[in-house]
Amino acid sequence: MTVILEEIVKYKVDILRKSKVKSKGIGEMSLDKGYTLIYSGVAEGEFAKEGAGFVVGEGLYKKMEDWEAISPRIIKANFHLSRGKITLVQHYAPTQDSSVIKKEQFYSDLERITSKFKSMNRKIICFGDFNARTGWNYGNTFGVIGKHGGERTKNENGQRLIDFCIENNILILLLTVVA
Repeated sequence: MTVILEEIVKYKVDILRKSKVKSKGIGEMSLDKGYTLIYSGVAEGEFAKEGAGFVVGEGLYKKMEDWEAISPRIIKANFHLSRGKITLVQHYAPTQDSSVIKKEQFYSDLERITSKFKSMNRKIICFGDFNARTGWNYGNTFGVIGKHGGERTKNENGQRLIDFCIENNILILLLTVVA
């Protein structure tokens, strides 16, 4: 975590999202330089193979209304910013090899969050690792993927993600940060 913290301080990052936190339990941890890690991990006694979290800078932390660990794979944080209220959702989806039950539970949890906060007129941003390959045939995705957003390969998780986005009027965006 030390190297990551040095980089977010260097680049003045207010929030860093983390997939595969690999922590046990649910909690907050004070870090150096005024940053706080909030996380949702697996239960004590389990192998730490999942987890999601945020590293939040001091200024943004003061604007956080609350946060909630939804599951070992999903965490959300609510912020009241000058431009309005926003909910950030960080996740780490089950892999292609995971059971259908785990995948259905993950998307059920995600849908419950997004529908709840959409009805409250909040902006919602979902970040994370969907462990999905969506392909590049954007013509069959009803506008949830742009023509430059995919790759040739599409897998079952990719189709599941596309279906979820179509059903919930969500766009898939690829964000790339270049320093």
